[in-house]
Parts: sequence; C-alpha cells; structure tokens
Amino acid sequence: MGIIRVNFDPALTRLLREVRYFKLLDLSVPLQAAEIYDQDEQFRQQIVSLDLLAGSYNEIITCLHPVEEPLIKDRIEKMDVALTPALDLLKWKSNDIDKFISVAKEQVDSTFEVV
Repeated sequence: MGIIRVNFDPALTRLLREVRYFKLLDLSVPLQAAEIYDQDEQFRQQIVSLDLLAGSYNEIITCLHPVEEPLIKDRIEKMDVALTPALDLLKWKSNDIDKFISVAKEQVDSTFEVV
C-alpha cells in the first residue's frame, strides 16, 4: 500500500477557521457554513485519530526490517484490508467514518505492538 496520509481539504479547514472567527466577532454566518461548522469538533476528532493511525501505519511500513516482514505478513495484509475502505470508498461525509477508524485502529495498533 505504501505511505498514507490524511487528505482533509484545505478549503474546508479555512472555512471552519473563518466561521470560528466570525462567531467570535458576533458576525452573521451563512447558513451552509454554519451547518458545516456544527461538525467542527467531529472533524477535529476524526483528523486527530486518522493522523495517529496513518503515523503508526507509516512507521510500521518504513521501519520494518526486510527479514521481519515475512514474520508479520499476515498482520500487514489485515492492516491493508482494514485501510482499503478509506482509499476506495469513504469520504468525509460518509456515515461509517468512526466505525472505520475503530476497526482500522485496532488492526494497526495490534501490529504496532508486535513490531
């Protein structure tokens, strides 16, 4: 699979930041922007969880010695299978993001502990 990273849209990050500033200044916020901002905390938690997940996965993949890889090949395959939905199916608006994070984190963490 290779190195992975979280791809949270920079434009969405700017929108969330601007709405936060508007609210601090008691300025009116367009309805669509306010609706997106209502999910700000959820986005933050997901980004942090996904960043940690990607960091652990990348460390496993990059730090694994070639002679160690055959010993945990089955675990690496399980991690890759658990991460595949994020690469192929899931979007930030998907309903199953938290479930995906939980399942993928379990696979990556258990492999990280072994490594």
